[in-house]
This record gives sequence, structure tokens and C-alpha cells, in this order.
Amino acid sequence: MPIPKIILPKPNKTWLIWLLSCLGLVLIIIFGSSYYTVRHYENRFLPHTTIGNLDISGLTPSQAEQLLSSHWNKLSQTGWIFQLNNTTKIIKPTTGSVEGSLIFDLNQEESLAIAWQKNHQAKPYKKLLAIINSWFLGQKTMATITINETLLEENLQATFQSLINPSQPAKIKITSDGSYEITPEI
Repeated sequence: MPIPKIILPKPNKTWLIWLLSCLGLVLIIIFGSSYYTVRHYENRFLPHTTIGNLDISGLTPSQAEQLLSSHWNKLSQTGWIFQLNNTTKIIKPTTGSVEGSLIFDLNQEESLAIAWQKNHQAKPYKKLLAIINSWFLGQKTMATITINETLLEENLQATFQSLINPSQPAKIKITSDGSYEITPEI
């Protein structure tokens, strides 16, 4: 008696084709969006980039310079507030300027250069990692402000000198009965 042949149906490979097609589409979307993102931020500051508390995200260097300049001009007009006890002094960058030197001066070029260096990498994969990192952590840069300490000190002393009292040392007073009284330092 002959051995019967078992005929198995051919496996349906459409699920494999669908899986590979979906995987390919996902990879195309990931690489395409990565390429677009890297190219978009090639000449712009990355997301969540700040200089001081000023957000310059997505701006070109010239736009960021204009924004920084206008922000500095507003700060210069309002000035900085110094307060001791109940006395307040508003000092503007030009207050008490001597021979063109300002009390406060913002170095825009240096602040922008530092922020730009933090934002831009040479290799494309490092650029992409910097962008991803920027989305989650941001890029914070301190503004480079030069302070003329001599002029600032002169202005503050002129305003607050009457409020500044020299300190008095602590004293111990012994009475005739042998007890003592301590006067704290002022």
C-alpha cells in the first residue's frame, strides 16, 4: 500500500509584505522628518534656546540680535532697581557715565556667539541629538553684561550712604553686684 502524501496549503505571505511595508514607511517618515528638522535649524537657534530670560528659539542670528537689542533698549530705559530698607534707586546704564563708559553694557555679539556654539554641531547625527536634547532640556545661555563696578559703587554709595551705619561690636557690662549684661553686635 502506498504512503499517502500530505499536502499542506502554501503559506500566505501577505502579512509579511504588509509588515515590511509598514516598517519601511515608518523608517521613511523618521528619516524624512529628521532630515527636515536638521535642515530647518541649520541657520536658526534650536527650540527652547534662551539668552538670560529672553527666548530666541527658531530665530536666525540677525533676528535674535534685533530681539536682544530691543530687549536691552527697554531694560536700559527702565533701569535696574536697587533697594535698601525703604530707599529705592533706579540706575540706568547711562547714569553717571564718564567719558562714554556705561555702568552696564551688554555684549550682544559674545552672548549670541556662545548660544550659537551651544546649538550647532558639525556632524548631522550630533545636530539631530542636539535638537532632541534641546526639545527636552533647552539651551540656556547667560547674557554677557559688563558692569563698571566703580561707577556702580559711586552711584549706590551716593544714594545709600546715609542708610549705611558702621557696625558696633558686642559689649559686656559688669554691674557692681557681679552680674553682667551683654549688648549684642549691631
